[in-house]
Amino acid sequence: METIILWIIAAYPITVSSYLLFFSIISFFEKKKKLLTLSGNQNRFLILLPVYKEDEVILESAWNALHLNYNKAKFDVLVIADSLHGITKAKLKSMGCRVVVMDLKPRSKAKAINLALSQVPDHQYDVALVLDADNYLSPDALIQINSVFNSGANAIQCQRMAKEVSTPVSILDAISEGINNTIFRKGHRVVGLSAALSGSGMAFNYSIFKKVMSRIEATNGFDKDLEFEIISTGIKIEYLESVHVFDEKVSSLEVLKNQRTRWFAAQLINIKKGFRFFKRNPSVDLFDKWFQMLIPSRLLLVGFMLFVSLLSFLFQNEIITTALIASTACTIIALILAAPRKYMSKNLKTILVNLPASFFALVISFFSIQKAMKGFIHTPHSSPGQIK
Repeated sequence: METIILWIIAAYPITVSSYLLFFSIISFFEKKKKLLTLSGNQNRFLILLPVYKEDEVILESAWNALHLNYNKAKFDVLVIADSLHGITKAKLKSMGCRVVVMDLKPRSKAKAINLALSQVPDHQYDVALVLDADNYLSPDALIQINSVFNSGANAIQCQRMAKEVSTPVSILDAISEGINNTIFRKGHRVVGLSAALSGSGMAFNYSIFKKVMSRIEATNGFDKDLEFEIISTGIKIEYLESVHVFDEKVSSLEVLKNQRTRWFAAQLINIKKGFRFFKRNPSVDLFDKWFQMLIPSRLLLVGFMLFVSLLSFLFQNEIITTALIASTACTIIALILAAPRKYMSKNLKTILVNLPASFFALVISFFSIQKAMKGFIHTPHSSPGQIK
């Protein structure tokens, strides 16, 4: 009986490690048919910037968005202002941004976006681009996104990258983002599956986005709801690796705990939601997205695998112990292959020293999920930052 229970427990890490290793390796292979880009028609863009108490960073981000290399008559920047100072809102308007004041409670990013969309005529824009308050885009971002939409795409996730990595926690966060880009976006598109959405740097056919967003009421992690909704319509989410969205990484363990608490809560909620989507409209793409909800933070995953390996060892089951140790090794190899080289090579000692503290911060976050279930948790941004 003990052996059966151990095999049941071991099946999960073995399956997940195989999944991660496969997509990590396959990401090194180019797609047989590269993403087609076409010039020509200039689509009309609405750049959405939902903002909550981000007076320190929003002016710089809005300025960056307003000065992208694209026909100025063909795009608008709309800031959804929740709890911004009056002087900040006035400056945004003087810069040329549209400003919608958000004062609905309980607050959420989905609610803020839906409020803005409700005030925009249905046929005024062709593409909606969602950014975070701290995001900068590469100068030719709209040109490239426009080309891909001209080729027939309806949903795109751009590549999020760190603005700067000034602390050990921000280095680990940047590495985590890079791993997700490799495995859940690039690797998935190589085999024809949809890329994962990332909460910002997301572009959609405007009419489809407005219709889908009207069904989303998530307090935290609305991007996963959006992912399920988009894929349910039969649309593939493309990954545009060449368009960089520079994003501020969390700089302290306290901020990391708050952010991950929100993410873990959204993940648990979406396990149930994702399964309902799959039952209504079964597809490989939807099953894959649901399965991703079962995969925790990679650092927690490795810790869990080591714990189960120790448990198996204590029960003196050599076969299961060997299988679990091999799975742990495969997971670590997958993460190393997927990690951005520029951070790994320069900061290896810092990474290793700070892994234990980050692991325990994630454990605390996991057991604080109830806090996020009760309402919106904000991740603060300290400064505009530098692009590196």
